[in-house]
Amino acid sequence: MRTPGIRQYLAILVLAALLPVAGLALALFMLSMHGEYEVAWQRAEARTTFIAAAVQTQTDALAGTLDVLSATQSLNTGDLAAFHTLASTITGERVDAVSLIRADGVTILNSRVPTGQVAPAFSVPEAEVRRALAENRTIITNIFQGATSRRSIFAMVKPVTVAGERHALAVGLFASRFEPLINRTLPPWNAALLDASSTPAARFPREGSVVEAAQGQIDDALETADRGRLTQVQPDGNEHMVVFERIGSTRWIAASSLPRDAVEGPAQRNAIIYAAGALLLSIPSALLAGWLGVKLAKSMQALARFASALGMVQLEKLQPPARSACRELDVVTERLERAACDVAARDAQLRQQRDLAEQRAEQIRRQSEDLARSNTDLEQFAYVASHDLREPLRMVSSFLTLLERNLGEKLDGEAREFIDFARNGALRMDAMILDLLQYSRVGRQETEIEQVPLAQIVEVASGELAALISETKAIIRVDGPLPVVPGHPQELARLFQNLIGNALKYRSEDRTPEVTVSACREDGFWKVSVADNGIGIDAQFHQRVFNIFQRLHTRERYEGNGIGLAICKKIVEHHGGRIWVNSALGAGSTFHFTLPVSGG
Repeated sequence: MRTPGIRQYLAILVLAALLPVAGLALALFMLSMHGEYEVAWQRAEARTTFIAAAVQTQTDALAGTLDVLSATQSLNTGDLAAFHTLASTITGERVDAVSLIRADGVTILNSRVPTGQVAPAFSVPEAEVRRALAENRTIITNIFQGATSRRSIFAMVKPVTVAGERHALAVGLFASRFEPLINRTLPPWNAALLDASSTPAARFPREGSVVEAAQGQIDDALETADRGRLTQVQPDGNEHMVVFERIGSTRWIAASSLPRDAVEGPAQRNAIIYAAGALLLSIPSALLAGWLGVKLAKSMQALARFASALGMVQLEKLQPPARSACRELDVVTERLERAACDVAARDAQLRQQRDLAEQRAEQIRRQSEDLARSNTDLEQFAYVASHDLREPLRMVSSFLTLLERNLGEKLDGEAREFIDFARNGALRMDAMILDLLQYSRVGRQETEIEQVPLAQIVEVASGELAALISETKAIIRVDGPLPVVPGHPQELARLFQNLIGNALKYRSEDRTPEVTVSACREDGFWKVSVADNGIGIDAQFHQRVFNIFQRLHTRERYEGNGIGLAICKKIVEHHGGRIWVNSALGAGSTFHFTLPVSGG
């Protein structure tokens, strides 16, 4: 099936503008009606929200009054006479009474009852008092009859402590205080304010309120949402548009309604005007669309021919279409020309980049070969260091021993001391060569990565140091479980052996050495800590200790070549982590290092 062209589509567009004029008018009529009703709904929602906000403002002010009363010193200390005097000052036309109620619901103070007289037994319903004390929060009650005023009131109840005992402090207000708010409503509007039990606090009109008739529907709707809309059909057949909203923590309900016939008349009149206007404007609009369609069709066909020629004809020979009646199409033509030029330039650039990439690949291949040769040379050096370089040192040491044995008593003390210096130097050189060999081998093991349980590794390291641990009577403990990490078991064992060995070497003389190993998860890594109670490290040397052959003490005091922590750093970095130390002189040291998480 042949795909329709631009002319066919434009013809369909013109027909679509001419034929469904009646449908367009009907659609505008329906949309206008819907819009008028939606405006009415929004007006009802705005009125309901205004009532709810006004009620919330007054309850917030009441809560502030209650907070001020509950914070008075006379109430907290149990000076009820002084508190009665204070509460009486706010009792009047707007406040029914301030009451202090025991946990069993019995009122022990009422601001409307003079001091010395017995207050009403239950100035606030006992169930409301118990609810406030049980939930330990301020609540607003439903409407009830005041014990002293005999008028409809509601109360805000707050738990307080009086002389160390739990009481409830209540401020009661007349429900009629909300009537001016509701009475601002003008016919044909209806409005009402209901408490949480749906008892009216105020309503307009006073009799036959639509909101009361819809109360059952409102209660059902509020079980799933705090606000909503519904339609209430009156006995006379007239429908009312009802909007309701639950008021914050008070759980009271504000509602407004408007008769549908008050909206329907103006809505129909406006809708007819819109439909007639659409009918008059549709025909000339369709004719204009047809004329513009012909002009655009010609321009777009020329642009299509130009676009089809791109890629098949050299840019120098390609003739762009003439200027059209549409500026945007001219812009498209210019951008197509630019795009063709850009594509040609990018093609040349890509070929150049491909050539560079091939050259770099060849360079990387040669560098890899050079690196492989360098690694082979390094392995050969390690072999020489472990065998050939150590052999002359063993000869020096052996011949010094023979010299000392053959000359015997002919050697004086100074000569023997010189021989000891030479022998010790050879031994230190041999130890340094072994340490360098160990340092060079870190990260060069060809064993595969395993899942290594650090708890077993700590046991292995402690076993290697068993003699030193026994000699120093050191305590090695593991604080909490240690993780299983991916790594090389031998390198990790050397890591812990060096750290624990350092802790025992640099122990304090006045306390038993203690080393604690622990681990925790942090930022996608396992953070392992090895803490000791040794001599500590000055803060200025915290970075230097990890450098190779860096010593902070003389050999006469502590033996070693200053390479142990450098090996630790290299092992940790080979495992993809980092190592650092927190320490102070005389306060011990804690070495921290990170290791990757299994599967991370």
